[in-house]
Amino acid sequence: MKKIKLGAAIALLAALVLFLLQNLGTAEVSFLVWKADIPVAIPILVAFFIGGVAARPLIRFLNEQRRERRADKTAAKTAAKSAAISAAAELEKVGIVASGEADSQASSAS
Repeated sequence: MKKIKLGAAIALLAALVLFLLQNLGTAEVSFLVWKADIPVAIPILVAFFIGGVAARPLIRFLNEQRRERRADKTAAKTAAKSAAISAAAELEKVGIVASGEADSQASSAS
C-alpha cells in the first residue's frame, strides 16, 4: 500500500512540474488591492500547496469518523454477543430449574 501511495505521489508531482513548466507565461494577478504580473505557474503552485495544507485536517477528520463508526459497530457486535450469551445462560438456568422441578415432582409422586 505504501508503494502505491508513493507511486501516486510521484506521478502527481511529475504532472505538477510538467504543468508548471508549460505555464511560464505571465498574467496579471490581483488580490484585494494588490496587482502583479507574475508567471501563471506561481499562483498555481500556491493554490496546490494551500490545497495540500487544507486537505490534511479534512483527511484526519474523515479517518477519525471512520474509526468511530468501526468502533461503534464492534461495540454493537460485542453487546449483541454478550446479550446472546446472557440470554442463553438465563434459558439454561430456567431449563435446569424446570428439569429440577420435574425430578422433584416425579420423586414426590412415587
